Amino acid sequence: PGGVAVVAWLGYLAPDLATVLSADRAHAAVPELRSTLAGLDARAVHLHGRPQHTTLVGHSYGSLVSGLSLREPVAVDDLVLLGSPGVAADDRGELHVRGDGGVYVVEAADDLVADTGYFGSDPSRRAFGADELPGSVPADPALALTRGHSHYLDAGTTSLDGVAAVVAGRGPR
Repeated sequence: PGGVAVVAWLGYLAPDLATVLSADRAHAAVPELRSTLAGLDARAVHLHGRPQHTTLVGHSYGSLVSGLSLREPVAVDDLVLLGSPGVAADDRGELHVRGDGGVYVVEAADDLVADTGYFGSDPSRRAFGADELPGSVPADPALALTRGHSHYLDAGTTSLDGVAAVVAGRGPR
């Protein structure tokens, strides 16, 4: 109670170089992710009498899986997209988060994968409507800039700090 738990989920066959340009594996992952999220929520209601606050964080191809999973309502309060090449949506309104939940995006300045918008509109563009978390501009001088596509959750980075704030329920800083 009052704490934060994290579940790392990779319940699908991640794409390799031969399949990364296809959304097939992302579509195949949607039922399992939705089922997992519903199960976590049902358990919270059973144990505590209320749903928990759930933040879904999707990195790279995982952001596509997340976006496809939120095309219909599911037990997610906030969505954070890291280095996203697109989420199969034109704007945040197509992604269903509960209540007043937020859709957040982090994109490092030198992340070439995120700049592709290969799987739909680039969620880092203002027109998409996601709130930008610190990634390429330090919010705190003690933090390092996030660099490249694979370093969003590195210790001491601006992006990790922003993601942690959302997960902890403090929203973007």
